[in-house]
Parts: sequence; structure tokens; C-alpha cells
Amino acid sequence: MTQTASAERRITIGRVADNTIVLDHANISGHHARLIIHGREIVLEDLGSTNGTSIGKVENKISRAKVEATDTVFFGSTAYQVHRLIELANQSDSTPAPSQVPSAPSSSGTAGKAGDGLRGLKFAAVAVALASCLALIFLVWRSGSNDGMGTPEQTTVDQRIVAAENNNATTAPSDRAPEKTPRAAENVLPEASGRESTPPDDSIGRSLFLIVCSDPENETPFRVGNGFSIGPNRIATSASVIDAIAELQANGFPNSFLYSPSAQQRWKIVSMKPHPQYIRWNEQARAARQTHDALFDQFESMPPKPEMFDKAKERLIEARMKAIEAMERKTAYDVGVITIDRATDHWLSSAMSSTSLRPKQKLVVAGYAFDHQDPFFDPAFPLVVSEMSCRVDRQLSGPGGSADRLLASATDVQSEYAFLGSPVMNAQGKVIAVYSRPGPSDNGDSQSEPPMFDAALIQRINEYDL
Repeated sequence: MTQTASAERRITIGRVADNTIVLDHANISGHHARLIIHGREIVLEDLGSTNGTSIGKVENKISRAKVEATDTVFFGSTAYQVHRLIELANQSDSTPAPSQVPSAPSSSGTAGKAGDGLRGLKFAAVAVALASCLALIFLVWRSGSNDGMGTPEQTTVDQRIVAAENNNATTAPSDRAPEKTPRAAENVLPEASGRESTPPDDSIGRSLFLIVCSDPENETPFRVGNGFSIGPNRIATSASVIDAIAELQANGFPNSFLYSPSAQQRWKIVSMKPHPQYIRWNEQARAARQTHDALFDQFESMPPKPEMFDKAKERLIEARMKAIEAMERKTAYDVGVITIDRATDHWLSSAMSSTSLRPKQKLVVAGYAFDHQDPFFDPAFPLVVSEMSCRVDRQLSGPGGSADRLLASATDVQSEYAFLGSPVMNAQGKVIAVYSRPGPSDNGDSQSEPPMFDAALIQRINEYDL
């Protein structure tokens, strides 16, 4: 924590390691914001972030404003209460001075030159280590084999998938399009080709749900993910969505519920159960990442001697690879089940197995996709089912004999709209997987390769009595 001569305390918040509080969320900038505490006064200041800083509601953007410890603040769309941020800052063992705060000048020219030389060595060490890590990351993503892919079989592609493929983007059903109001337009995804899509089967729309979290007063509800019914009282989603709900509930958003735009009704959440193996590997991924970040900070603050550089680089790469392996393992188990308080009258059927999957097989992701940057939930405006055409890329075997997962090609629309927890279906409308997360292109070149996404196979739902 940085202290000024007048006992002013500054707490910086962002994604990079030199912040007091490191929040690794996609919509948070490297140096996003800071809290300035002087006596009993707390001031929140945005540091020129990409997605802005807000108080109370996502739309209440500020550049600098006073806050109370009980206030909820947003970094992009990520919410925290001020007192929780202060607690996180207090838990920090050591806090480097934020780059936005000017440092005191050197007392001698010689010391300044020595510092410049040390800084150059430090950044060189970090740059080489990071380059090595990135190279290995791409090797990991390329290492998936086609083992486990079934033999090609003749299938009939229904009109719904043909329409989605023709549009080559996420589209809204034409007979349920909202009125052309500015707010309603935010709930409808753009059509890439200008063609109208075929309305989805009504049973599909009535089986899909939005998962919403809100503050105690229900003034700031926003969408966390999607779910789909697989039985009268059971809603399947991704374990990462359940994880996000738990995090939000611990940070001032205790109210969570499911909403059916088709029925225009809410369902109360009775229980949430992520796959046990997801919990296990998520904890290991977090621990491995903390180890990696601690080593990174150590090498940045105290660069290794030249003769120890290769050893230090190996340690950093090893820690990074452990984190990547744990991340891949948890993605394979990224499924969960939410139990609701009353029965639904429609649900989706699951494919018996994934053995029939083949490269380039046509699939479709269906859900109430929402804007990554503005997940605000307003049921007064029309919400329509969005469909994204995709194809099987390959079925990846997990490291160390862990479960397989699906890697599929998608469209650019997933870079802006979230399908988290949505069903991935085959031509017969059977669910084969649950959308987990966007992934890198096969060779890391987003200009020449289609965007990809990871999905956990639906068979994981039947394990451990989820």
C-alpha cells in the first residue's frame, strides 16, 4: 500500500501484477482505478480504463467521486463492495508502488544509472520468460489429437442449423424481433449477412433460461450466464457460471434467480452443484497461478544473476505449464446443475454419447446471448433466442487421462456476446456439450483462423449424480 507524507493511502486496482489488488477479469484494464483514503474520506478514481468505473449501477460512470465503505462499485461490469476491496488490500503482504504515482527522484546521477541498468536486465528476463511461456501455450493448444472421433455417419441437417449457418452469426428469430427502440436493439444480436433466421423450435426457447444476479434492492440485476432444462426441476449450465454466482453473492449481489423470457417468469434457485472435478482442478489452477505470479514478481523485483537465468526461466515456465494443465482439466468438467423451486414443462434431450462426433460436423449453440460489456438485465425489453453456427474441430483428450472436451469453431460474434452455459446441439436437436469459454484459434492467428470455443461434454452431467 502506498502512503504519502500526509498519511494518504492509495490502493490501485487492475489486471497487472503491480497493482495493490489484482483482479483478473477480461473487462478490467491493466491499471483500471484506485481508491484514495484520507482519514475517513474514500475517493474512487478511474485511471483511464477502457470499460469505465461506476458506482451503484453499471451505467453510473465516474471519473472521480467520493464513496462509502458500503457502496458497490463496478470496474467494467465486475462488481465489488468498497469494504471488500479494502479488506483485499489489507491482505496483501506487500504492495509495489503504482505506476501512476510519481516516484521520488534519485539522490545521485550514479544511482540513477545503476537503477536504469538493473531495470533493463529485469525487463529482459521477464520478456524472455514470457516469450517462452507463450510459445509453450500454443504448443499445448495444438497438442490435441483426433483420437476418440467417431467414423463419419450420414445425418440430416434441419432448417434451424441451415439458417444459422447461412447467417454465419448469432441471430434473433424474425417473428419475435423487438421494436426498433435504442434499448431493445441492445438485446438483439446483429445479423452478419442481413438474412432473417428461421425461428427456433418453440420447445428449445421454452427450455432456455437466463441466470441473473442482483443487489439486495434489485436495482442492478445483470446476466451471468445461460442454462437449459434437462428435467422438470433441473437446469444444466457451466460450473464456471455457478462459480461466478457464488463470487457475486459474496460481493454484494445476494439475489440470484433464473428467468425464462419465453414464459416471462422467474424461478427460484434451490441449490447449485458444480462437478466435483471442476472444483478440484479449479483450486489447483488457482494455486498454480499464484505460484507463477509470485515467481514472476520475484524475478521482476530481484532479477536472477546471469548464470542463474536459465534455471529461473525453467521454474517460471514449469509453474505456467502446471496452471495451463489444471485449466484444461477443469474445462473438461465445466458443467453443473441448478435445482429450481418448481417444475418446467419443457426440457432438452441429451445425446447418448460423443462417439458420433466427427471433424467439421455442423452444430449450433442456442441461448440468450448477452453483451460482455453491458450485461444489465431488463425484462421489460424483448429477449430473443440467439443461435451461433459452429463446427466440430476436434475432441481433445485431457492430460493424464482426464475427461475429453470439445473444441469447436465458431463466429466472431462470441467475442462480443456471451454464450456461457448454453447448450451445444447436433442436427437432431440433441445436446452434446455445454459451452464453457472462448478459446484461441488453432494457430494463434485470429486473422486467418476462425474463432474457437471449448465445451464440456454433456456426459459429465451424469457423473457424480449431479
